[in-house]
Amino acid sequence: MTRFERSVISLGNERVVREALLNAVAHRNYQMQGYVLVRQYPETLNIESPGGFPYGVTPDTILDCSLPRNRLIAEIFECAGLVERAGQGINLMFELSVREAKALPDYTRSDASNVRLTINGLLIDPALLRMIQNIEEQTLTQFATEDFLVLHELSSGYRPSKIYAGRIPRLMDLGLLEKVERGHYVLSRKYYIQKGEPGTHTRRVGLIAEECKALIEKHIRLSGNRGVPIKEFQELLSGTPSRRVRYFLDQMRVAGTLRSEGRGRGALWFLIGQK
Repeated sequence: MTRFERSVISLGNERVVREALLNAVAHRNYQMQGYVLVRQYPETLNIESPGGFPYGVTPDTILDCSLPRNRLIAEIFECAGLVERAGQGINLMFELSVREAKALPDYTRSDASNVRLTINGLLIDPALLRMIQNIEEQTLTQFATEDFLVLHELSSGYRPSKIYAGRIPRLMDLGLLEKVERGHYVLSRKYYIQKGEPGTHTRRVGLIAEECKALIEKHIRLSGNRGVPIKEFQELLSGTPSRRVRYFLDQMRVAGTLRSEGRGRGALWFLIGQK
């Protein structure tokens, strides 16, 4: 077990393990011979059940599809109080994994013959755990599964999936996220300070800025020699404040990458040396 300030985080969360086992029993293919196999290792728990996912369900869509293969068994589990609500077990597993700063349940080894789940018990991001706990204590906030997935994706260095875009404004209001540029978000500087890596926040913000500059340069190159007005850059970087777009252009001019002809909003921008 790992002690983290006032919390004790079990290597294997009892509710996660219970939901995983119940899902394996309720959703296995009973037309196929074989058993539900449980293999426990020092850091992981592997559960394997006969039959692949129901039609339309994949490891990527498992949170969005609720297609019980054996509906009667799932309803019996619900009536017996073994699950909170049929079809919500997977969501609970993902929520608790992020809440405890662990890796997400992994179904990627599944195939047409077997569903294979790996549950990892090790903490991978104590700073995120502490931040979530503090916000819940201070604001009595209730997070949804999608909130936890946004936080997990950002803490793992990925851009949040578009399907979770509606959760971002609320997470920003809570001080968990910061918007950097068009469609780009990072975990707040407070998170990186708690993690002891404030330089990582600065680096990620800088990398996003460089990505925007590269997009500007590509657009000018594809536009040929006609010159590009600032209006097109604002459309290109939709959501980025106009002063920020102008800041990028000025930086690229000072660096010797761009030149401009004309003044103000009527100015046209060119790549230096472009033929």
